[in-house]
Amino acid sequence: MRNVSRDEQRHIGFGVKLRTEPGCLEAAAAMLREVLPWAAASYVPPGWDETYAECFGYTLEDVYTASIDSLETKLRAAGLPLEGLFGAYAQRVDLPPRERADRALTMLRANLVGENLGPARRDRRGVELLRRA
Repeated sequence: MRNVSRDEQRHIGFGVKLRTEPGCLEAAAAMLREVLPWAAASYVPPGWDETYAECFGYTLEDVYTASIDSLETKLRAAGLPLEGLFGAYAQRVDLPPRERADRALTMLRANLVGENLGPARRDRRGVELLRRA
């Protein structure tokens, strides 16, 4: 973990250093607009087997909450405020990270976002969240 953390710090430092270069922030925002729509599905365990997280003492909600906190901290450090991503960030930034994690997982479990794992479920909460996302 120490090596992962050190590598992550180098990436952040690189982003912070380059944010003053002409066109860099715009290029980063464009890339984020391209990849962020798939980010929520990146940690869905095979078959939604939550023991992939629970064996380490965490829930999927814990993992998603920490991921949201981590991403937003890095974006702010790099000078990319969420409001400046022009629709790339599908989360409501006025909600706490835990609630946003719960909303993302609800929509993923209902097959409303993420990988196509079958027909979308039309449960009331998932559909309402999708309409208000």
